[in-house]
Amino acid sequence: MSTSHLHPFELPEILQSIASYVPDSSLSACARVSKTWHQGFIPFIWRDVRLQDCLPEAARAYSDLIRTLHISYELPQEHIALRCPNLSTLDIEKTHLDSDRTEFILEHPSLTCLKLDNCYPKAFAMLWEKILGLYNLKDLTVIGMTICREDAHSFWQVCTRLERLDINFIKIDVPHYLLSVEFPRIQNLRISNPREEDFSWILKFLQNCPNLATWYLAMDDRIPPELFAYEFAEMVSARTWPYLERVETWTCTMNLALSKIMAGMQRITSLKFPCMEGNFGPDCMEPLRSHFSNVKELNLRNDKGLTSSMAQEILSSCSILEVLKVHRIDATDVAAGRPWVCLRLKNLAACFRFDPTTIDDLQPLVFDQLSRLLRLEQLHVDGRPNENGWEYPDFQETLDLRLEKGLDKLSTIRSLCQISFRNTLQKMTEEEIKWMLQHWPRLSQVRGQLNYTKREFDQALLRKRLLRRGIDA
Repeated sequence: MSTSHLHPFELPEILQSIASYVPDSSLSACARVSKTWHQGFIPFIWRDVRLQDCLPEAARAYSDLIRTLHISYELPQEHIALRCPNLSTLDIEKTHLDSDRTEFILEHPSLTCLKLDNCYPKAFAMLWEKILGLYNLKDLTVIGMTICREDAHSFWQVCTRLERLDINFIKIDVPHYLLSVEFPRIQNLRISNPREEDFSWILKFLQNCPNLATWYLAMDDRIPPELFAYEFAEMVSARTWPYLERVETWTCTMNLALSKIMAGMQRITSLKFPCMEGNFGPDCMEPLRSHFSNVKELNLRNDKGLTSSMAQEILSSCSILEVLKVHRIDATDVAAGRPWVCLRLKNLAACFRFDPTTIDDLQPLVFDQLSRLLRLEQLHVDGRPNENGWEYPDFQETLDLRLEKGLDKLSTIRSLCQISFRNTLQKMTEEEIKWMLQHWPRLSQVRGQLNYTKREFDQALLRKRLLRRGIDA
């Protein structure tokens, strides 16, 4: 069909671009605008589907458009014959997997990503043996399942083909030959909620993933560090994983081994230790400095050991940094330090603190530095707990988000989507709300008390102004 006489908004390539920005909840309405729009938006409506929400006839009619499929609780009998030739991701949750439903998985050889969340395979279903037939599978997530001795061999064979493995709350039989099996393709490994008895096989498994680049661990803080953390640090120091560059742990158990882990990593692009409290000190900062040119993400939000001066050094040294979450940044360090060079920053979380005697002089300097972060999408300046626990910091010591104090300097960060200032004492008025709506067109979420001096009714009026624009406040 000739497109020479079409309106620009009828051109397929323009419609595709528009559809990529439209929220999923609005796609159906857009598809009803015209026949051309229907053709343009239908692929986006059917790319990600929850099967329970679909009529069998409609699912079959558009099966070639489905890329991601979610199945919860049970796969209805009328859907068992459904075949999606271009399916790449299958997410199955709380489902009994008998032979028919297991066969449904095998009938989609195009699958590259499979998630099984609290599924219950029947004994005769031979689930993992059949999954071995998915030769394109690269990404596997298993949550809340038991992998018995009969299935263990097939499960570990599946793992030899994977690039990413995510296991959470699983019980698994580990064969004695695991020591001799290599998993050369695994680059991203996530293990959550392991039991104490699991750590011996986890370490052996890790050793046999020579190309590991991303490591995630979430475990009970009561597990003693000598059970895993120290040995893991020794393995990092021994260059067991030459490509390891991203580490994230949700546990305090790893704290004491952090400096050794960092010193042993040949490249650091992402460190996320949000549960740490006070263990990031000079012995950690020193190895980090040698990676400043590579670091993209640092999350040490609760660690008071990472001082304000360290945070300022990171901001003024890490040119490709995209995410930084730290405990606090003192305005005096910003004023005394070099200009920030992290102009790619998208997410900044820190409590900015001021001396009451210099706040009027230093607050504009902080706003100046923030105004240079043109790609910023999230700004979190929430108050932080002190030695006595959570308290509202004194209003005069925190970033004051009023126009008269310098908020207008942030008109440059037009990509801002989220801002939060919880546990701070703000005095915003209708003028600040109006300004935000005008200068931050992508704003979708505001968290915190807008004006602590106003009555609850007046607070509600300010929030209502945001809610009317579709902003979560």
